[in-house]
Amino acid sequence: MATGPSLTVSDLNMLKDHNEICFSMNSIYHAFDQTEWRPDYYVMSDYRGFDEYKDLLDTLSVKEKFLSDTSESFWNMPHANNVFRYHQHYEYCSDRLPKFSDDFSIRSYIGTTVTYTCMQLAVYMGFKEIYLLGVDFSYGGNCSNQKYGHFHKEDELVAIGFVKQVELAYRAAEKYTKEHGRKIYNATRGGKLEIFERVNFDLLFSEVF
Repeated sequence: MATGPSLTVSDLNMLKDHNEICFSMNSIYHAFDQTEWRPDYYVMSDYRGFDEYKDLLDTLSVKEKFLSDTSESFWNMPHANNVFRYHQHYEYCSDRLPKFSDDFSIRSYIGTTVTYTCMQLAVYMGFKEIYLLGVDFSYGGNCSNQKYGHFHKEDELVAIGFVKQVELAYRAAEKYTKEHGRKIYNATRGGKLEIFERVNFDLLFSEVF
């Protein structure tokens, strides 16, 4: 569950109604006052998030939280029992596919997007099918870095998408899951992400479940 502008609260309510296991990230907490839905697993990989969300990380009403080991000051303090530290291995890939972790308990590879981290965690946990929602990749189709927005209202666009690196990460995830008997579907409405097979979110529960 990413935080692209196509995401809606009704989507989250639908997932709650069907008891779907959900991974989400970063600013998803902005929706918590509008829905009873909560992700089962919350993931944060960017070291800047420890400053932006530091007052929330221990108190977010989420089952389990996976936070990267990129902030020494944060991890020098005690935290709730449902806050887990994982190792984020940094390798900047601009001309090749990044590695995809086969053991999240040892490391997760950075893909310049926390969505890539969520994919690696989901695969490690044993999920055979992964559905993406709110992964608009709305800055896609351009090789330069661009600012992009989220599903919640912002005064200005401040997030930066590293277009080429993120695309390489998604291609790495598609390659790894295909080779290991897993499948990633893109259930996002619209957007520019065409690497994964598209499915219609609004039809998923009537047709599949």
